[in-house]
This record gives sequence, structure tokens and C-alpha cells, in this order.
Amino acid sequence: MRTRLSVRSRSRCSHFSGTITDRCGDFQGESPLGKGFADIVYLPLAKCPNRPVVVVELKWNQDTQTAITQIKERAYPESLQDYSGEILLVGIT
Repeated sequence: MRTRLSVRSRSRCSHFSGTITDRCGDFQGESPLGKGFADIVYLPLAKCPNRPVVVVELKWNQDTQTAITQIKERAYPESLQDYSGEILLVGIT
């Protein structure tokens, strides 16, 4: 497993940037997508075609719908048009 990770803690929230790779894909923090940066993105490798892309937006003191709305308004999924599988949108508060 290849790991490159940076975590910074700011008062009540943490910031993740870098890449963690498992045998079927990469977890990327602060990944440039669409019109911004997704907090966390999981991109499956070609050898694991049944795994979905996962786009995660983290919010503090806001609801999950706000996180999902940001993912859609900033066109994160559209920048993954080369991926032909399922894309899961996840909002975490």
C-alpha cells in the first residue's frame, strides 16, 4: 500500500490532503474537480471496475443537503466523465 497523507487540525475540524492507495483504488483529499476541490474522492483502479467513484463533501454546522448541493453546483461529477461506472455523492456533517 502506498500512502501519502497530511492531516491538519483546526479547532474543531481536520483537513486531509494527499493520497492513500489500497489494492482497488485511491483516496484523494482536496481533489480538484469541476469548479472547486472535493474534500475526499475515492477513485477505483481499472482492475476493480465494479467499485463506484465516491465524492465526499464535509460540512460543519450545516446539513447534508448543503454538502450534496455543493457537489452538484460545483460540477464535481461532470469532471469524472471518463469514468463509466456509478458515482456516489456523500455529504457528511
